[in-house]
Amino acid sequence: MPPKQTQLIVLAAGAVSLALWGYGEYSKSRKKKSILSKSLSKAAFEDPSIFHHAPAPPNQNDDDLADFLEGDTVILDDAGVLAPSVEEVARVANGIGVSRTVALKLLSDALPDDWKACKLVEMSHSEDEMVSGGFDDIHSIYYFNFATGESSWDHPLVVKYKGEQDEKEKKRLENIESEKRSNRTLQEASIAKKRERMERRLSAISKKPVSLEKMFAGEDEIVITSKIIMDTFDINKDGVLSKKEFTNGLRGVDPKSKVGKHLIEIFGINWRQKKEVAGLFKQIDVDGDGSLTLEELTRYVEKLDETADAHRTIVARRMSSVSDDTKERAIFDKYKNDAGYLEIQHFQKMWKELGSELAGKPFSDKQCKRWAAKTLKKLAGMSEEEYDVEKGVTYELFQSLTASGPLFDICTKRL
Repeated sequence: MPPKQTQLIVLAAGAVSLALWGYGEYSKSRKKKSILSKSLSKAAFEDPSIFHHAPAPPNQNDDDLADFLEGDTVILDDAGVLAPSVEEVARVANGIGVSRTVALKLLSDALPDDWKACKLVEMSHSEDEMVSGGFDDIHSIYYFNFATGESSWDHPLVVKYKGEQDEKEKKRLENIESEKRSNRTLQEASIAKKRERMERRLSAISKKPVSLEKMFAGEDEIVITSKIIMDTFDINKDGVLSKKEFTNGLRGVDPKSKVGKHLIEIFGINWRQKKEVAGLFKQIDVDGDGSLTLEELTRYVEKLDETADAHRTIVARRMSSVSDDTKERAIFDKYKNDAGYLEIQHFQKMWKELGSELAGKPFSDKQCKRWAAKTLKKLAGMSEEEYDVEKGVTYELFQSLTASGPLFDICTKRL
């Protein structure tokens, strides 16, 4: 082969080799950039906390932006990002404080128009060093709006989705609170309606609450009182009161209302206590058939009237034995202790002696103790200055207890 032809062939082969080498280097470079872009994009979505590692980059004007991007920033391409895993969703949800549903929606949605994910790169490192595995330690991901120049370390959709989540939670809590208020209002309205109905029934029959002393003045008023109770508590209008009707009827009355105070004068118990209500029902239900008739109610109120009259007579007889100036002192001195106070056992003794004259035979110790405890229950509502529990009842306090008709207040109201 002629030397000239051989030389041409060698040159052609060299050119082809050079072209192939150049193409290979070009492809290699493209591949490296693609790997870097996709890896950084995936890293940004996997760990949103890296958005906060450094202060946001300053906004750039149009003239400086090209140089800024050329030297220090890589625009991430998210075309190769895979669907977020369960772990990724959990990390994003915990990182920005939203539910996993919101985090999944955020990760699945595309960035708004003009927004791009960017990575800051320190140029003291070569691209080979970054691709070989060092880029995780030398990069920062942020989001840049190429239309407005705005930059943010947070995903542009974070504020939107977190705001929607907060608004939903706020409405949920408002609905719960509104439902609670509504239930309370309905309950209060129901209770108020029951009390109003009972007040109206009682007022319609008795016109106005009468005092205990006036109520015990004659048989007619006793019958009226019994009819008031029967008509008010008898819900099914069968002419008798079941234990449930009697209990619910008492509990439906406000003890602080006029009607409530009126009934306290009649029954003399705390109807908030189930045992006391059950005991009262048993006392009234003479035949033990589990229901109260008008006749049983009337007999019970009459018995209270007789008891009140008897107490009034006994106390008046005892008081009449001494002068008006010394009657409280005489009673107090008879039962006080050596220290000059009345204690619970002294009240028990006083009740026992009063009971002997009332019933013709002594009352049991249990009865006297119960009555004495009820008397002292009134004292429990007084201040420490008025009543010293450790010492007992003073003469001045005893005077106040007997001021409205000596001991009558204690005896008739059965405190």
